[in-house]
Amino acid sequence: MADFRGPTRAVGRLPDLVGVADPDVLVDLLRHAAAAVPLTTPATTPVFALSTKTWRLSTQLTLGKLAGVSGTVRTCPPSDVSWTAAELAPVVHLVNCHGAEFDPRWYGEARLGQQDVPPAMDARLLPGLIPRGSVVAAECCYGAAHWPPAAAGGQAGIAATQLREGASGVFGSANVSYGPAAANAYADVICQLFVSEVLAGAFLGRAALTARQRFVQGESFLDPSDLKTLGQFDLLGDPSAHPIVRPGQSGVSPAGAAGGTPADPVPHRGPGQQGSWAARRTRRDRCAPAAADRGRPRAGRQRGRLRPAGPAAHDPHPRGARRPARLRAVAGHPDPHVRGAPGDARTAQGAARSSRGGAARRVSGAGRARRLRAGRPDPRPVTRRRARRTGDRTRGEGGGAAVSGEQTVSGLVEVRRVAARSKSDQVTAVLTTEDRSWLLRRSGGPSFGVDDELAALDGQRVTATGFAGSGVFLATALELDD
Repeated sequence: MADFRGPTRAVGRLPDLVGVADPDVLVDLLRHAAAAVPLTTPATTPVFALSTKTWRLSTQLTLGKLAGVSGTVRTCPPSDVSWTAAELAPVVHLVNCHGAEFDPRWYGEARLGQQDVPPAMDARLLPGLIPRGSVVAAECCYGAAHWPPAAAGGQAGIAATQLREGASGVFGSANVSYGPAAANAYADVICQLFVSEVLAGAFLGRAALTARQRFVQGESFLDPSDLKTLGQFDLLGDPSAHPIVRPGQSGVSPAGAAGGTPADPVPHRGPGQQGSWAARRTRRDRCAPAAADRGRPRAGRQRGRLRPAGPAAHDPHPRGARRPARLRAVAGHPDPHVRGAPGDARTAQGAARSSRGGAARRVSGAGRARRLRAGRPDPRPVTRRRARRTGDRTRGEGGGAAVSGEQTVSGLVEVRRVAARSKSDQVTAVLTTEDRSWLLRRSGGPSFGVDDELAALDGQRVTATGFAGSGVFLATALELDD
């Protein structure tokens, strides 16, 4: 997870439906993206904000930090799934509810620790209610999880349904999310940063990237929950979509008009602050050598960066000369967070250790390839990531993994507390296999709390057949082992 500390790319994902061969859903998303028209909003933008009753204070704090918005926080209870098109009409949706994998509903909560939580939003009831071009920031656990509709009786999740109904994007978590009940942290912060960028007129990909960068910059130390939040909040939707245009902005897509000069793919926070492609080219040309100097060693060039060439730009180690190990390690270090002057012994030593480790890993990988080509066995032990599974996984083991078919696993059932201090903190059944642990749910059973039928299996070994997600195993059949 520490690798996510330096995000640099504006990316998004147009998801199809897992396990569904029909391409109509993806075609619909592409059609919506091609036909999207930015909305010029007034000075005050209405926001649809929905929260559990227990997290209302936190959601109010998040809403209060958004500049130029209007709207109040609705809570469930008393609200339920019977929303109208007028209530969902705002272009920006902020949702702070409970979510579960393989469940097409988001849930409210009347009191902390409640198990029979009431549904707050149902994907089955959303068709015809989602405004075209809307943007959703979902703090819910599994708010942007990608799982097969077959696991929910053929019904896709809320994020997938919102996108197919015309939403520009959904920013949410692929797994369990974190956040306090009466303050702002983790999911609250990253969603607030994302929405603030969208409201300022950013493209969706830029809004997600800037939210991640500002999330890192706002913390002096990233604890495990910070890193988890940073790594698992994804943008589903076209990253070039420009849902909101402020007065004075052009609304041109990042690709630029046909035949024109490419526009800045990552506009910042408003008019007058956007970098331009021409300005970047001018800065690049200033760093280029004059025509008379072409072919000579460039004094201004060092590893990893360009400096303006000229008499004042003196490189004590010109091209071809051996450079000190300390300087070479810092200049070539892949981590953008390594700071300090080239002569800083602590920085240089740490960078050198990291560089040596990277080189060792590359050599090790090359060695394995040679052994395999020579027909010799790979001496590495079989790890969890390489363990054989029954079923077709569309992504590797880990957060955001999706499975396209049922599989069978065996393990021990325990009833215990899971996901402590997260939005999914609960006592529930857990299935522990030789490789990992899942929250165990039964098809047709409750998504939260203790299922009485599964609680009766506490301490026993079972063989379960069903859908294995990133955090939940949804069992369609269970058998006691002898």
